[in-house]
Amino acid sequence: MQENPPPPGRWFVLNTLSGHEQKAKRALETRITRLGLSERIFEVRLPLDEGLEMRDGRKQKVAKKRYPGYLFVRCLLDEEIWTAIRHTPGISGFAGVSEPGRLPAAMSDRDAESMLSAPPTQEKHPHGLSYHPGEQVRVTVGPFTDFLGTISEVFPEKLRLRLVLNIFGRETPTELGFDEVRRP
Repeated sequence: MQENPPPPGRWFVLNTLSGHEQKAKRALETRITRLGLSERIFEVRLPLDEGLEMRDGRKQKVAKKRYPGYLFVRCLLDEEIWTAIRHTPGISGFAGVSEPGRLPAAMSDRDAESMLSAPPTQEKHPHGLSYHPGEQVRVTVGPFTDFLGTISEVFPEKLRLRLVLNIFGRETPTELGFDEVRRP
């Protein structure tokens, strides 16, 4: 069996205005089409993870940016492509450029693969919510509202977490539901 050849181009990281990643992605895709650069800019990605958020007392699925403030682009970088990308509205430049006027370095294939592939699933909730021991969460209901806690155990089948809260200088274990905490 023959292995597929790697896709053309290399991955680069772009800085965007925080909160405007989608807009910057659309602007870059429009610019690629308008300038006829699709032969050298192959893919623009904004990695998203699915999660749950409490809104109006209800759990809702939301897409969360894995790397806020960044976009990833796979291209054959040269001066023309570099200039076209840098002058796209919402993109402030390439990450990792050390000297003005020099082309940025591409990501290693291994780094690109690990950052752009789906994250490993751990203790997954049926609706996509996941937590793991050692993670910090903020309590959203009850007498400990706004306290930060560290997860010590996860019970996905019960949708419960065991947390350690620091209350008046003492570590206090408590058990809460997935819907009673959120990531800080």
